[in-house]
Amino acid sequence: MKQLFVCLVIAIALLSSCKKELKSISLSETEIFMHYEETHQLNVSYSPSDVDVPPVFSWSSDDSNIAEIDQNGNVEAIKVGETQVTVQTENGKFQASCNVIIEPISNLYEQPITEWGKSFNYVLENEKRTYIVETESAILYEGENSKVENVMYMFDYSGLNSVIVILKETEAVLDEASVYLEERFDLLTVLDSGIAYKVNNDVVAVLGYDNGLGLFVLYMENTLTKSSNLMSNQLRDLKNTYKILKKIN
Repeated sequence: MKQLFVCLVIAIALLSSCKKELKSISLSETEIFMHYEETHQLNVSYSPSDVDVPPVFSWSSDDSNIAEIDQNGNVEAIKVGETQVTVQTENGKFQASCNVIIEPISNLYEQPITEWGKSFNYVLENEKRTYIVETESAILYEGENSKVENVMYMFDYSGLNSVIVILKETEAVLDEASVYLEERFDLLTVLDSGIAYKVNNDVVAVLGYDNGLGLFVLYMENTLTKSSNLMSNQLRDLKNTYKILKKIN
């Protein structure tokens, strides 16, 4: 009987030692580069590959505004930026991550200063484009490439209140401007005078056209829902000021 018991203990020990448990997991890539609206499949592997109980995985993204990932490891590029996606076992014991970088398709222009309320001097000191001319309420800069005519900053008693980027009036530039805004910002609404994108809680960017200004992107305070006349009033003021600055120049 005692010998039988010893044999049973040994058998159980041997069976336990043969049990294959999960030791680690890893992803097919640790860093990927994508563009807006592209998708990419990430694959997870584990060791040993013949574990007794295959692991169940869950996926997550640190910032789903930049990249989303489904529960099959498929990454979708949402906006320009950088985030990290992670896969982990159901019990959270093992995990692996991949850095996801969404690169811009278009670099049409450098984002202007949109910190509303900043002073005239603040813009003069921080804007890197070529200065052209100024009045008491506006500063005009030269565009940084052949697709950008001018960049104009507008001020009132409280400081900086809007910026307009005046683009070359061609279909190709219009198409690029659309991509430039879509890959960076969320569509907010369609207006009579343009398409508005939410830059952040304080700023909207409106892609539009005006007979006096041409093709433009207007950065303004995010108050479109508060006043239906704000956009038209802003454009009227910008148009008048732009004419004055161009004459001075």
